[in-house]
Amino acid sequence: EICERREAWFASMADRQADTDPVTISRFLLELRGAVADDAIIAHSSGNVQAAIISEFPFYEPRTNLTTGGFSTMGWAYPAALGAKVAKPEKQVLAVIGDGDFSMTMQEMAFAVQHNIPVVACVLNNMGWQAIKDIQWDAFGEGRHIGVEFQTQDGEPYTPHFANVAREFGLHSERISRPEEIKPAIQRALATGRPALVEIMVNRTYPNSGTPATGWWDVPIPTYLEERRKQYEDARREEQL
Repeated sequence: EICERREAWFASMADRQADTDPVTISRFLLELRGAVADDAIIAHSSGNVQAAIISEFPFYEPRTNLTTGGFSTMGWAYPAALGAKVAKPEKQVLAVIGDGDFSMTMQEMAFAVQHNIPVVACVLNNMGWQAIKDIQWDAFGEGRHIGVEFQTQDGEPYTPHFANVAREFGLHSERISRPEEIKPAIQRALATGRPALVEIMVNRTYPNSGTPATGWWDVPIPTYLEERRKQYEDARREEQL
């Protein structure tokens, strides 16, 4: 039964793995799995990236899944990947992180270059705290989000060009957005044998911005959203979505 449910789950990913530009996180993970060795070490921290890896990315070897788990500690993945590479220099090591997550500790690129630690940072850029935005939309309704998008004062989406920043730190770097670009870019980064960064512009349109939530998420609904509040209270009684 477990095997059947597992196969059904992976089959359900087909729509999220579609050929879109910008690519979905789900499609990125599909391409990434084919680009790295079975024993590659993957570090991840928080947000939609972590949620998708936990539920969609197959790990084939023990001690290759470095995660903060439910703590979702932002900024953890890149330094953790550097430490893992020092401990296991013979392994491929990648940090798979969102742009908000990476911004917390991106200065460690200097450390990576100083000590020539050849970790590949895969920065999935959706220009915001997309995991929180998705929760707000799911809980409160479309358009009911606040403080989660990186924008200029005139409301235009904003993001640093992380590939350019990484290049100035001394890393090999690329920025991509299409599915067919992923595997070659990852393999080029690994082949350099030095610190590298691949910035992937990813889909930021809910629900294709992440992966479906499962289980009970207790996000209280305001009473003025009467219908949603009733659904929340009914679900809370049953502890289900």
